[in-house]
Formats: sequence, structure tokens, C-alpha cells
Amino acid sequence: MDLFGFLIIVGIIWLQIILSKKNSEWYGLTLPFISFFYSLIIVFGRAVFEIVSGWGILWLIVTGLLIRNIPTLVLMVIYFACRDGNILKKQLVKMNIQDLD
Repeated sequence: MDLFGFLIIVGIIWLQIILSKKNSEWYGLTLPFISFFYSLIIVFGRAVFEIVSGWGILWLIVTGLLIRNIPTLVLMVIYFACRDGNILKKQLVKMNIQDLD
């Protein structure tokens, strides 16, 4: 992998961290949804154009979805890790406000 590809991957991970730390939970789910739908397009497009028998198509779809969704899983792990940090911060703020009362 060249330097350009490495910088793109680092940029996507950085963007996912920033989007996951936003107050709205939907921002952090944007990149995983894009990655998932992209994998569906690739896998089902390949299944349509490959000349394979019945079980072969099923095997092609299952293995394709498992392999193509690894980036989606990585983005979801980043999302949940950042969201847990936000939840803990919100709970600490609530506890501090209650302590002041």
C-alpha cells in the first residue's frame, strides 16, 4: 500500500472519530452505513455477473459480505468506543450538577 492509500485510511478513521463524538448519534453512523451499502452493491453486483451454480452464488454472497464488511465493523467499533466516552461524560456532568444542588 502506498502513502496515498495510508493517508486516506487515516483520514477516514479520523473523520469517524470526529463524527462519533458529535452530540447526535446519527453523524457517527454515516460512514458505517456508506461502507455497508457499498459492500452490498459490490457483492450483489458480482453475484449477478458471475456465472456460478446455486450453492456457489450463496457462497459468493456470504463470503463477499463477510470480507467486504470488515471496514464497516472497524468503523462501528470506533463509533461505539467514542459513544461510550460521551455517555460517561454526560453522566459525570449530571452527577456534578446534582452535587451542586
